[in-house]
Amino acid sequence: NDRAGSFFAKYPRHRMLISLNKRKVREGRSSEFAFRHDWNSLIDVRSEENRTAPVTQRTKLLFPHADTLQEYLHDFATEQSDHIRYGVQVRRVRRAGPPRDHDE
Repeated sequence: NDRAGSFFAKYPRHRMLISLNKRKVREGRSSEFAFRHDWNSLIDVRSEENRTAPVTQRTKLLFPHADTLQEYLHDFATEQSDHIRYGVQVRRVRRAGPPRDHDE
């Protein structure tokens, strides 16, 4: 399929995710700590103001609806479309830089 998150259009059949949508963390914890506990959002290396709104900002449900994740993945993929290819078979992945000692 050529749409990010298309799996979540059909599955899970009960339509609720089993991954927690942990919207709040204990006071004094960093945004990095909160991100590490966000089970539904992808790593986004862009500056904070250019990032796709994470699942934690899209719903208050503790166990989000699959449609919310599908929408998030579609938005993320649309914004990252220059770096995503659909319908491509990957045959090999290799490191772009020079090999490290333990890679040889």
